[in-house]
Amino acid sequence: MLGSRIAESNARAHVMEAYRIEGQRYRPHKELAKAWVYMPIQDLSNNQIWDYLLTVDNPWSGDNDGLALLYKKASGGECPMVIDETTPPCGNSRFGCWTCTVVERDKSMESLIDSGEEKFKPLLEFRDYLRDIRDQDWARMNVRKNGQSGKGPFTHETRQNLLKRLLHLQKEINETLIQGDELAAIQEIWALEGQPVDLVENIWRHVYEEESMAEAKENPALSKEDQLLEEVCKEYNISFEMMRRLRELEEEYGSLRRRHGLPELMREAVKQNITV
Repeated sequence: MLGSRIAESNARAHVMEAYRIEGQRYRPHKELAKAWVYMPIQDLSNNQIWDYLLTVDNPWSGDNDGLALLYKKASGGECPMVIDETTPPCGNSRFGCWTCTVVERDKSMESLIDSGEEKFKPLLEFRDYLRDIRDQDWARMNVRKNGQSGKGPFTHETRQNLLKRLLHLQKEINETLIQGDELAAIQEIWALEGQPVDLVENIWRHVYEEESMAEAKENPALSKEDQLLEEVCKEYNISFEMMRRLRELEEEYGSLRRRHGLPELMREAVKQNITV
């Protein structure tokens, strides 16, 4: 179920029309095989959306007046309330992930800053830095993850630099930008790629000048299944991160008829043998 609407943009309307089936409530997902999509508000206009939001209370007790103000600021302060069908609707700006580099400029963020929200300026600068380096040869590997030549992932040096910048930014604005379980996941991935197992923690300690990265060690986001796996691994002195990686690989390839490449990935995970 998606909240996509035809009135969002011409591009969105074109995509929605391309996958519409006449007389059907559902439409096929453009990427996921055997997945169907339902869009309950696809035909609502911007006016109708704001009329609803400003007259009906949120079930989670959110402040829709504050939401309207946010969109007003992101629209450069010009956002008259809907009075009749000739009145421009409030909130033509779009919000998404603050690090998104799909567009060259984040005009919504820029408008927020221009309207006095100076606290967002460091976030915009970080986002713009991501945009600037994304296609730089020096920042990217020259081999893709599938083994073919071409611009691949960020180099390890670039990723380490980005994490340092992000943690410095988090420290500067005193807001949580990355969770402990996310840091732990980064540490796991980097270790599987041959980096030192304490690299993320060392970066944390360098930025915060602390003895340890408590948030990542505690990892509060572990599921009950992961907590049980962690207990068993501690009992038998087996690497929890390694076992979790092996389980993830099995889950990822488990439904495939041909599991080409799985043995090699599992051997690599065991070879790294991350210590806890």
